[in-house]
Amino acid sequence: MPFLWTERGMTATDAPRPKVLIVDDEAGLREMLVFGLTDRGYDVSVAADGDAGISMVETRPFDLVVSDIMMPGTSGVEVLKRIKEVQPTTEVIMATGFATLETAIESMKSGAYDFIPKPYELDQLCAVFGRALERRRLRAQVIKLQELNHMKYEFLANMIEDLRPPMTEIIEEATKILDRAQGDIVSRREEALKRITSSTRGLLRLTENIQHLSKLSTALNGMDQPDISRKE
Repeated sequence: MPFLWTERGMTATDAPRPKVLIVDDEAGLREMLVFGLTDRGYDVSVAADGDAGISMVETRPFDLVVSDIMMPGTSGVEVLKRIKEVQPTTEVIMATGFATLETAIESMKSGAYDFIPKPYELDQLCAVFGRALERRRLRAQVIKLQELNHMKYEFLANMIEDLRPPMTEIIEEATKILDRAQGDIVSRREEALKRITSSTRGLLRLTENIQHLSKLSTALNGMDQPDISRKE
């Protein structure tokens, strides 16, 4: 059984190894992270600069990315923005030895999960990874529940479309009989036809209410996904 290092320590897991991309121009740091993270249950890839990092995220999926902010050429913030365009569910942790409030704010506004100052310890990074993976899992659950809810209302909408024509026809035919019969129909049959007409109209109103609810659900599902707050 594979193991994964989180903020709670080594944990047994049946899940695939989380795919991590390290984008950093420091060769020594990249080598250390490859060795340490692989040993702790992560599938690690590396990029020596921002352009290489962008090329990698455009061709393969990643669960987590750690990107240095201050790199020659393409900055870490630009890498972050591109990641969020092509892989919006990937959690990105920004790192720098020259942390400023402005860069931290810009990173978080651009979609970074967290901001970690250099130098950092491997245990510290793995703790951030654990929280980021948990938020990713919760987001996936929310999306799945929303999809199931949408399917439920889609089923109801289709059912209503099938029910409305026969109910409308019942009302029309019962109304025709009542209009034509006049004095030729006995009172008991007349009452039965009136009850049929009234009950069917009630069912028709019920289907219309369900249809309105289905449209409302569809509209709500089309809104932005709810944000899952980062666990501290």
